[in-house]
Amino acid sequence: MKNKSKIYPACVYIQEHFAEPINCAELARLCFLSTSQFYNLFAKQLGCSPLQYRDSIIIEKAKVLLQLEEITV
Repeated sequence: MKNKSKIYPACVYIQEHFAEPINCAELARLCFLSTSQFYNLFAKQLGCSPLQYRDSIIIEKAKVLLQLEEITV
């Protein structure tokens, strides 16, 4: 994700707050876009919704923890 993208602030926010509930209207405000503009641009640039993006981050972090063998299923 390039930092010149209009949705970059939302991506950073999601990466830093992935364990918290996500509000698309708040993410849109961070990007100075309407909610519908934000959602459409996000989906166009990343190929998924903001919630799917957050879920992919959670899954990747879980994979890392499981590979470290410090945590079991």
